[in-house]
Amino acid sequence: MSDTDPDKPALLDRARGALLGLAVGDALGATLEFGPRIASVKDYHREMIGGGPFGLQPGEWTDDTAMMLALSKSLTLRKGFDPVDVMERWVSWYRTGEYSCTGTCFDIGGTTRAALERFERTGDPFAGSADEHTAANGSLMRVAPVALFGLDDEAEAVRIAREQSRLTHAHPACVSTCDYFVRLLRLFILGEEDPIKLALVKWSGHPEVQRAKAALWGGLKRKDARSTGYVIDTLESAFWAVSASGSFEQAVVLAVSLGGDSDTVGAVTGALAGAKWGERSIPERWLKPLAWRSKIGATALSLVRVSSEVHLHGL
Repeated sequence: MSDTDPDKPALLDRARGALLGLAVGDALGATLEFGPRIASVKDYHREMIGGGPFGLQPGEWTDDTAMMLALSKSLTLRKGFDPVDVMERWVSWYRTGEYSCTGTCFDIGGTTRAALERFERTGDPFAGSADEHTAANGSLMRVAPVALFGLDDEAEAVRIAREQSRLTHAHPACVSTCDYFVRLLRLFILGEEDPIKLALVKWSGHPEVQRAKAALWGGLKRKDARSTGYVIDTLESAFWAVSASGSFEQAVVLAVSLGGDSDTVGAVTGALAGAKWGERSIPERWLKPLAWRSKIGATALSLVRVSSEVHLHGL
């Protein structure tokens, strides 16, 4: 991908859309986190009002965006995947609130916490558990920057997506979901719109990814979309929300109004919808109060630039 690519402005809009969309979905969904599903369309959650279980200000986001930013920083500065560096940055977030817009780590999943503490004890960055009870969505929610870093090299993007999952979430469902999602997200950012090509995206591993994949083409009804912490449910609900919508706004509203783990379902949906429709599709009323808006947009551009440097110039 060269700087003279005629589609460069549109590609950068989609790249920024992926990361800003993730943060917007996270912030919008945080209001409803742990809450019930909203039953009536007229009551769907549409405004950036903050609050929720953590008492956030409008536009503030949770662990999804914080971990994404830490991973992005590592990929950019190290010009590749350095597992120890990534884990050290996540520990800094966990212990001191670095990468958090509130200055504290107020929301962290149990599987992630256990892995970070295991890393502190052992020094082994691949600290994720593969236990059957650890197939949570903590590695999926933060994987979007890997698609930007790997725009010029799908194999590298897939490798990093899988490895970054294993740092905290080594269950095959988590690793396989990150594998599939980063392939799809990368194609959306590159501007692929052919449904046949998108449907033929290859993946390997956990068979339940096939179930989630079907939702991207309308194979799911709202009553069957589950907003739980299980990684396959999160992927499936995000796919359902995007497939049932004609805009970024509609997709994210559908996602977060499922309640439950609404910040993460919102974040994953926002990343995919932002990659599909671009930053320009995100409502300004959501972007205006978004914490660290400029930093997140700049992070996306840095990842694309470093991707080009690394893969075209062999740095």
